Amino acid sequence: SLAASRPRTTLLKRLAALSEDDTGAVPPQTLKALIRSSGALAEGEVEGLFGTEAASLSVDALCGLSEDSLLAEDLLDRFVMLQCLGYPVLLSSISQTHDLASYLRRYTREAIGIAVGGGGFSIKRALFDPAQYASSGTTMLESLGRVAGEGDLKIYAYPNIAANGDISPAELSTDVPERPLYEYLRSTGTIRLITDKHLSKNAKDPTRNQAFRLGSTEVRGLIAGGSTDWRLYVPSAVAALTDQTQWVQRLERGQRFAQDVWKVLAAI
Repeated sequence: SLAASRPRTTLLKRLAALSEDDTGAVPPQTLKALIRSSGALAEGEVEGLFGTEAASLSVDALCGLSEDSLLAEDLLDRFVMLQCLGYPVLLSSISQTHDLASYLRRYTREAIGIAVGGGGFSIKRALFDPAQYASSGTTMLESLGRVAGEGDLKIYAYPNIAANGDISPAELSTDVPERPLYEYLRSTGTIRLITDKHLSKNAKDPTRNQAFRLGSTEVRGLIAGGSTDWRLYVPSAVAALTDQTQWVQRLERGQRFAQDVWKVLAAI
């Protein structure tokens, strides 16, 4: 169930070397000592990461993708939340629009639409920030040029909805140097703004559009802060499902389970 990548193979070998027998089980105290020496987590985080009940931890539970994996369990909680809405769900590590466009084009010649925006979305931060392209070894012009050259591909930008319910288009400011590129992509139809014409009645009405005003980061912040207002911003089916898992409880306690595990694995 593991991808055959060199980093994962190396990690598996290191963890397997910690096992005291051929079962692939790692004693918690051995693992805790390794984590402490790595400095990846604070002392309190080390003790609380895996609990105190387990006599051992399997290598697969640490870095595998099976049902026993600690990381997979955390990820699948989020997957099920999306799946309950009845839409197809694609999981990937792709974070940039031009990479997603290239990936999707490999599997279809049909028209592709990528939706962005909503809440306090910033189109500059999402598409026109040179720093995010520098980290991938490309330039903004090259990357967005690839998006424009992907054939029948459109980026649909949902309008911003402020905290008071006011609606404004996901425009790029006129006083930034990326404005000419934005205008070009608008003129070619690569970027299309979703207007009032295509919004639901609830989204258009400032007295009823509260559910559209926050993004996922802000909603997670409400949960971590112990506020129950997060329920106002997610579908009722998702809210009901989170009541059946420990996901919300972990966030309310300030625990970032998956991030902590990844920090440990990276340090090992």
